Amino acid sequence: SKPNGGTSDPLATFFIEGEQARSEVEEATLNPEWNAEFVFSAFPGEVLRVKIDDFDRGGKLDFIGDFQVSLEDFADRRLSRKWYDLTGDAGAPVRGRVELCCRWTHDPGRACPLPRELDEAEPRWRDRRPNKLLCYVIRARGLPALDTDDPLELPSSDPTVSLTIPHNAESFESKTVWKTLTPTFNEYVEFYHLEDLGFPLTVSLADKDVGADDDDDPMGRVDVDLRGLADRRTRRQWYRLRPPEPKMPAGKVELALRWVHDPKLVEPLPWELLDPKDVELPFNALRVYPMRCRSASTAPPTLEAVVSLVRPRAPDSSVDA
Repeated sequence: SKPNGGTSDPLATFFIEGEQARSEVEEATLNPEWNAEFVFSAFPGEVLRVKIDDFDRGGKLDFIGDFQVSLEDFADRRLSRKWYDLTGDAGAPVRGRVELCCRWTHDPGRACPLPRELDEAEPRWRDRRPNKLLCYVIRARGLPALDTDDPLELPSSDPTVSLTIPHNAESFESKTVWKTLTPTFNEYVEFYHLEDLGFPLTVSLADKDVGADDDDDPMGRVDVDLRGLADRRTRRQWYRLRPPEPKMPAGKVELALRWVHDPKLVEPLPWELLDPKDVELPFNALRVYPMRCRSASTAPPTLEAVVSLVRPRAPDSSVDA
Protein backbone atom coordinates (compact mmCIF):
# COMPACT_ATOMS: atom_id res chain seq x y z
CA SER A 1 0.00 0.00 0.00
CA LYS A 2 0.98 3.65 -0.19
CA PRO A 3 2.88 5.14 2.77
CA ASN A 4 -0.22 7.10 3.79
CA GLY A 5 -2.33 3.95 3.99
CA GLY A 6 -3.94 4.35 0.56
CA THR A 7 -4.11 1.89 -2.33
CA SER A 8 -1.96 0.84 -5.27
CA ASP A 9 -2.45 0.16 -8.96
CA PRO A 10 -0.70 -3.24 -9.17
CA LEU A 11 0.37 -5.13 -12.25
CA ALA A 12 2.29 -8.41 -12.52
CA THR A 13 5.23 -9.14 -14.81
CA PHE A 14 6.40 -12.70 -15.52
CA PHE A 15 9.91 -13.72 -16.65
CA ILE A 16 11.32 -17.06 -17.83
CA GLU A 17 14.82 -16.89 -19.38
CA GLY A 18 14.12 -13.55 -21.04
CA GLU A 19 10.58 -14.39 -22.16
CA GLN A 20 8.26 -11.81 -20.57
CA ALA A 21 4.59 -11.05 -20.17
CA ARG A 22 2.70 -8.40 -18.26
CA SER A 23 -0.81 -8.34 -16.80
CA GLU A 24 -3.37 -5.56 -16.94
CA VAL A 25 -3.24 -2.84 -14.27
CA GLU A 26 -5.77 -3.31 -11.46
CA GLU A 27 -6.57 0.21 -10.31
CA ALA A 28 -6.89 1.42 -6.72
CA THR A 29 -6.73 -1.91 -4.91
CA LEU A 30 -4.54 -3.90 -2.56
CA ASN A 31 -6.25 -7.17 -3.53
CA PRO A 32 -6.01 -7.37 -7.32
CA GLU A 33 -7.67 -10.20 -9.26
CA TRP A 34 -6.14 -10.64 -12.70
CA ASN A 35 -7.51 -14.06 -13.72
CA ALA A 36 -5.36 -13.96 -16.86
CA GLU A 37 -3.58 -16.77 -18.72
CA PHE A 38 -0.03 -16.64 -20.08
CA VAL A 39 1.82 -19.38 -21.97
CA PHE A 40 5.63 -19.47 -22.03
CA SER A 41 8.26 -21.67 -23.59
CA ALA A 42 9.80 -23.45 -20.60
CA PHE A 43 12.66 -25.97 -20.37
CA PRO A 44 14.36 -27.97 -17.59
CA GLY A 45 16.60 -25.98 -15.29
CA GLU A 46 14.73 -22.70 -15.78
CA VAL A 47 13.02 -20.48 -13.20
CA LEU A 48 9.78 -18.48 -13.28
CA ARG A 49 10.12 -15.03 -11.71
CA VAL A 50 7.01 -12.99 -10.82
CA LYS A 51 7.36 -9.27 -10.06
CA ILE A 52 4.60 -6.99 -8.76
CA ASP A 53 4.81 -3.23 -9.37
CA ASP A 54 2.65 -0.23 -8.59
CA PHE A 55 1.79 1.64 -11.81
CA ASP A 56 2.04 5.42 -11.53
CA ARG A 57 0.21 7.55 -14.06
CA GLY A 58 3.43 9.41 -14.81
CA GLY A 59 4.75 6.23 -16.38
CA LYS A 60 6.85 5.02 -13.48
CA LEU A 61 6.73 1.52 -12.00
CA ASP A 62 7.29 1.36 -8.23
CA PHE A 63 8.60 -2.03 -7.12
CA ILE A 64 6.40 -3.81 -4.57
CA GLY A 65 7.95 -7.28 -4.40
CA ASP A 66 8.79 -10.48 -6.28
CA PHE A 67 9.38 -14.22 -5.94
CA GLN A 68 10.85 -17.10 -7.95
CA VAL A 69 9.64 -20.65 -8.62
CA SER A 70 11.77 -23.45 -10.05
CA LEU A 71 10.08 -25.24 -12.95
CA GLU A 72 11.15 -28.52 -11.34
CA ASP A 73 8.30 -27.88 -8.86
CA PHE A 74 5.93 -28.66 -11.77
CA ALA A 75 7.84 -31.68 -13.14
CA ASP A 76 5.00 -34.09 -12.26
CA ARG A 77 2.91 -32.33 -14.95
CA ARG A 78 -0.01 -31.96 -12.54
CA LEU A 79 -1.89 -28.72 -11.98
CA SER A 80 -0.29 -26.69 -9.19
CA ARG A 81 -2.38 -24.05 -7.39
CA LYS A 82 -0.45 -22.33 -4.62
CA TRP A 83 0.09 -19.08 -2.72
CA TYR A 84 3.59 -17.57 -2.82
CA ASP A 85 5.06 -14.97 -0.44
CA LEU A 86 5.88 -11.65 -2.06
CA THR A 87 9.19 -10.30 -0.72
CA GLY A 88 11.23 -7.17 -1.30
CA ASP A 89 14.86 -6.67 -0.36
CA ALA A 90 16.73 -9.41 1.47
CA GLY A 91 15.60 -9.59 5.07
CA ALA A 92 12.53 -7.42 4.47
CA PRO A 93 9.14 -8.65 5.74
CA VAL A 94 6.63 -10.33 3.45
CA ARG A 95 4.77 -7.68 1.45
CA GLY A 96 1.83 -9.75 0.31
CA ARG A 97 0.96 -13.08 -1.27
CA VAL A 98 0.23 -14.08 -4.87
CA GLU A 99 -1.81 -17.07 -5.97
CA LEU A 100 -0.62 -18.91 -9.10
CA CYS A 101 -2.04 -21.83 -11.06
CA CYS A 102 0.64 -23.52 -13.17
CA ARG A 103 1.06 -26.64 -15.25
CA TRP A 104 4.18 -27.68 -17.17
CA THR A 105 3.19 -29.41 -20.39
CA HIS A 106 4.11 -29.99 -24.05
CA ASP A 107 3.08 -27.63 -26.86
CA PRO A 108 3.71 -29.15 -30.33
CA GLY A 109 3.87 -25.65 -31.81
CA ARG A 110 6.99 -24.89 -29.77
CA ALA A 111 8.82 -28.17 -30.45
CA CYS A 112 10.93 -26.97 -33.45
CA PRO A 113 11.28 -30.26 -35.38
CA LEU A 114 14.62 -30.89 -37.11
CA PRO A 115 15.22 -30.95 -40.88
CA ARG A 116 15.24 -34.37 -42.52
CA GLU A 117 19.04 -34.44 -42.85
CA LEU A 118 19.42 -34.16 -39.08
CA ASP A 119 16.45 -36.31 -38.10
CA GLU A 120 17.64 -39.60 -39.64
CA ALA A 121 18.11 -42.33 -37.05
CA GLU A 122 21.13 -43.94 -38.73
CA PRO A 123 23.87 -42.10 -40.64
CA ARG A 124 24.19 -42.76 -44.35
CA TRP A 125 27.55 -43.65 -45.94
CA ARG A 126 28.69 -45.01 -42.60
CA ASP A 127 31.78 -46.68 -44.13
CA ARG A 128 32.99 -43.40 -45.67
CA ARG A 129 34.97 -40.69 -43.92
CA PRO A 130 32.79 -37.71 -42.85
CA ASN A 131 33.47 -34.44 -44.66
CA LYS A 132 30.56 -32.10 -43.85
CA LEU A 133 29.05 -30.53 -40.73
CA LEU A 134 25.29 -30.05 -40.61
CA CYS A 135 24.16 -27.30 -38.26
CA TYR A 136 20.64 -26.21 -37.33
CA VAL A 137 20.35 -23.01 -35.29
CA ILE A 138 17.11 -23.46 -33.36
CA ARG A 139 16.66 -20.68 -30.78
CA ALA A 140 18.20 -18.68 -27.95
CA ARG A 141 16.95 -17.68 -24.50
CA GLY A 142 17.89 -15.43 -21.63
CA LEU A 143 19.71 -12.87 -23.79
CA PRO A 144 20.66 -9.46 -22.37
CA ALA A 145 18.25 -6.57 -23.00
CA LEU A 146 20.14 -3.89 -24.92
CA ASP A 147 17.14 -1.86 -26.16
CA THR A 148 15.61 -0.35 -23.00
CA ASP A 149 14.75 3.24 -23.92
CA ASP A 150 11.05 3.20 -22.93
CA PRO A 151 10.48 2.31 -19.23
CA LEU A 152 6.86 1.35 -19.94
CA GLU A 153 7.82 -1.27 -22.56
CA LEU A 154 9.33 -4.63 -21.74
CA PRO A 155 13.09 -4.54 -22.42
CA SER A 156 14.24 -6.31 -25.57
CA SER A 157 16.97 -6.72 -28.18
CA ASP A 158 17.23 -7.50 -31.90
CA PRO A 159 19.29 -10.71 -31.91
CA THR A 160 21.20 -12.28 -34.78
CA VAL A 161 23.57 -15.26 -34.64
CA SER A 162 26.75 -15.99 -36.61
CA LEU A 163 28.74 -19.23 -36.99
CA THR A 164 32.41 -19.69 -37.91
CA ILE A 165 35.01 -22.46 -37.79
CA PRO A 166 38.71 -21.49 -37.80
CA HIS A 167 40.39 -21.99 -41.20
CA ASN A 168 37.09 -22.99 -42.87
CA ALA A 169 35.91 -20.99 -45.86
CA GLU A 170 32.23 -21.09 -44.87
CA SER A 171 30.59 -18.72 -42.39
CA PHE A 172 26.97 -17.96 -41.59
CA GLU A 173 24.87 -15.08 -40.28
CA SER A 174 21.20 -15.62 -39.46
CA LYS A 175 18.22 -13.40 -39.97
CA THR A 176 17.52 -10.78 -37.30
CA VAL A 177 14.62 -11.47 -34.95
CA TRP A 178 13.31 -8.10 -33.80
CA LYS A 179 12.33 -7.04 -30.27
CA THR A 180 12.83 -10.23 -28.29
CA LEU A 181 15.14 -11.87 -25.78
CA THR A 182 14.03 -15.37 -26.82
CA PRO A 183 14.49 -15.53 -30.61
CA THR A 184 13.57 -18.58 -32.66
CA PHE A 185 15.74 -18.89 -35.77
CA ASN A 186 15.18 -22.38 -37.24
CA GLU A 187 17.94 -21.87 -39.83
CA TYR A 188 19.99 -24.60 -41.48
CA VAL A 189 23.61 -24.31 -42.63
CA GLU A 190 26.32 -26.69 -43.88
CA PHE A 191 30.10 -26.47 -43.48
CA TYR A 192 31.89 -28.25 -46.33
CA HIS A 193 35.23 -30.12 -46.41
CA LEU A 194 35.32 -30.65 -42.67
CA GLU A 195 37.34 -33.87 -42.42
CA ASP A 196 38.44 -33.41 -38.81
CA LEU A 197 36.89 -32.02 -35.65
CA GLY A 198 39.96 -30.41 -34.17
CA PHE A 199 38.64 -26.85 -34.40
CA PRO A 200 35.59 -25.54 -32.49
CA LEU A 201 32.39 -24.09 -33.91
CA THR A 202 32.22 -20.47 -32.69
CA VAL A 203 28.66 -19.25 -32.10
CA SER A 204 28.26 -15.49 -31.57
CA LEU A 205 25.06 -13.56 -30.85
CA ALA A 206 24.71 -9.81 -31.34
CA ASP A 207 22.07 -7.12 -31.09
CA LYS A 208 21.55 -5.79 -34.62
CA ASP A 209 21.80 -2.02 -35.02
CA VAL A 210 20.19 -0.65 -38.17
CA GLY A 211 22.04 2.66 -38.48
CA ALA A 212 24.73 2.95 -41.14
CA ASP A 213 27.33 4.01 -38.57
CA ASP A 214 26.17 1.72 -35.77
CA ASP A 215 28.07 -1.44 -34.83
CA ASP A 216 26.20 -4.52 -33.66
CA ASP A 217 26.41 -4.97 -29.89
CA PRO A 218 27.79 -8.36 -28.74
CA MET A 219 25.46 -10.42 -26.55
CA GLY A 220 27.52 -13.56 -25.94
CA ARG A 221 29.45 -16.37 -27.60
CA VAL A 222 30.40 -19.99 -27.09
CA ASP A 223 33.02 -22.27 -28.66
CA VAL A 224 31.38 -25.65 -29.27
CA ASP A 225 33.72 -28.64 -29.07
CA LEU A 226 32.87 -30.76 -32.11
CA ARG A 227 34.78 -33.88 -31.14
CA GLY A 228 31.67 -35.34 -29.53
CA LEU A 229 30.18 -35.69 -33.03
CA ALA A 230 32.56 -38.49 -33.98
CA ASP A 231 29.76 -41.07 -33.58
CA ARG A 232 28.03 -39.29 -36.50
CA ARG A 233 24.69 -39.03 -34.73
CA THR A 234 22.68 -35.84 -34.28
CA ARG A 235 23.39 -33.94 -31.08
CA ARG A 236 20.69 -31.48 -30.07
CA GLN A 237 21.40 -29.49 -26.91
CA TRP A 238 21.60 -26.08 -25.21
CA TYR A 239 24.93 -24.24 -24.93
CA ARG A 240 25.51 -21.54 -22.32
CA LEU A 241 26.93 -18.28 -23.73
CA ARG A 242 29.82 -16.28 -22.29
CA PRO A 243 28.56 -12.68 -21.92
CA PRO A 244 30.84 -9.86 -23.13
CA GLU A 245 30.65 -8.20 -19.71
CA PRO A 246 30.54 -9.90 -16.29
CA LYS A 247 27.31 -8.17 -15.21
CA MET A 248 25.38 -9.19 -18.33
CA PRO A 249 23.06 -12.22 -18.11
CA ALA A 250 24.50 -15.38 -19.62
CA GLY A 251 21.99 -16.50 -22.23
CA LYS A 252 21.93 -19.83 -24.00
CA VAL A 253 21.50 -21.10 -27.56
CA GLU A 254 20.03 -24.39 -28.82
CA LEU A 255 21.78 -26.13 -31.72
CA ALA A 256 21.47 -29.45 -33.54
CA LEU A 257 24.73 -30.73 -35.07
CA ARG A 258 25.77 -33.78 -37.12
CA TRP A 259 28.96 -34.83 -38.92
CA VAL A 260 28.22 -36.68 -42.17
CA HIS A 261 29.74 -37.90 -45.41
CA ASP A 262 28.74 -36.22 -48.67
CA PRO A 263 30.02 -38.10 -51.74
CA LYS A 264 29.71 -34.94 -53.85
CA LEU A 265 32.50 -33.32 -51.83
CA VAL A 266 35.04 -36.09 -52.43
CA GLU A 267 37.98 -34.70 -54.41
CA PRO A 268 38.77 -36.95 -57.43
CA LEU A 269 42.34 -38.27 -57.63
CA PRO A 270 44.39 -39.11 -60.73
CA TRP A 271 43.92 -42.66 -61.87
CA GLU A 272 47.64 -43.35 -61.61
CA LEU A 273 47.49 -42.80 -57.84
CA LEU A 274 44.51 -45.09 -57.36
CA ASP A 275 45.41 -48.01 -59.65
CA PRO A 276 49.14 -48.15 -60.37
CA LYS A 277 50.31 -50.55 -63.07
CA ASP A 278 53.97 -50.62 -62.10
CA VAL A 279 53.89 -52.30 -58.69
CA GLU A 280 56.36 -54.98 -59.84
CA LEU A 281 58.98 -52.49 -61.09
CA PRO A 282 61.64 -50.71 -58.98
CA PHE A 283 60.92 -47.28 -57.48
CA ASN A 284 62.22 -44.26 -59.37
CA ALA A 285 59.46 -41.62 -59.19
CA LEU A 286 57.27 -39.99 -56.52
CA ARG A 287 53.84 -38.71 -57.48
CA VAL A 288 52.65 -35.78 -55.31
CA TYR A 289 49.13 -34.40 -55.57
CA PRO A 290 48.55 -31.22 -53.46
CA MET A 291 44.85 -31.03 -52.54
CA ARG A 292 43.88 -28.39 -49.99
CA CYS A 293 45.45 -26.03 -47.49
CA ARG A 294 44.13 -24.50 -44.29
CA SER A 295 46.28 -21.79 -42.82
CA ALA A 296 46.22 -20.08 -39.46
CA SER A 297 47.32 -16.85 -41.14
CA THR A 298 45.67 -14.73 -43.80
CA ALA A 299 46.43 -16.05 -47.25
CA PRO A 300 47.82 -13.75 -49.98
CA PRO A 301 45.73 -13.02 -53.11
CA THR A 302 47.42 -15.96 -54.85
CA LEU A 303 48.67 -19.06 -53.05
CA GLU A 304 51.35 -21.28 -54.56
CA ALA A 305 52.30 -24.76 -53.40
CA VAL A 306 55.98 -25.62 -53.80
CA VAL A 307 56.95 -29.29 -53.59
CA SER A 308 60.58 -30.39 -53.50
CA LEU A 309 62.38 -33.65 -52.85
CA VAL A 310 65.28 -33.36 -50.41
CA ARG A 311 67.96 -35.98 -49.96
CA PRO A 312 68.54 -36.99 -46.34
CA ARG A 313 71.94 -36.33 -44.85
CA ALA A 314 74.13 -39.22 -43.80
CA PRO A 315 74.30 -39.46 -39.99
CA ASP A 316 78.06 -38.75 -39.72
CA SER A 317 78.79 -36.77 -42.85
CA SER A 318 78.65 -33.08 -43.81
CA VAL A 319 77.96 -33.86 -47.45
CA ASP A 320 74.91 -35.33 -49.13
CA ALA A 321 74.82 -39.07 -49.47
